[in-house]
Amino acid sequence: MQVKELILTPEEAFDEVHFLNTLYHKLSIPQDGDLVVQPVKRSIDARGREIKVRMQYEVLNKKNLIPLRGKDYPTVHNKKPVIIIGSGPAGLFAALRLIELNYKPIVLERGKDVQARRRDLAAINKDHVV
Repeated sequence: MQVKELILTPEEAFDEVHFLNTLYHKLSIPQDGDLVVQPVKRSIDARGREIKVRMQYEVLNKKNLIPLRGKDYPTVHNKKPVIIIGSGPAGLFAALRLIELNYKPIVLERGKDVQARRRDLAAINKDHVV
């Protein structure tokens, strides 16, 4: 198990078409081999003029992989609702836990609307403006 770090431009990191080719090329890994690349951490460094995306990946051997089991959650659309204020890490964890306990979580967030968030993300990706 090797953890490698890459520093990419936002175009390289978020372009779905060329991302895997860039990843395998920069890590010098054959695409048809027995190795699998698993993301570990991704962070955006916007401190300087040029925005950089730092990515950490584990390079794993396919032979050593253990299949993950999924979890079946109960259907809660007809259950008693519980309101959660905030969709941060604690709010999302609370919603997941309420589903496991057979409650219907309703998550409320006071952040910007979806269109404003999309405009902000587009400015970051295209113009490198934070």
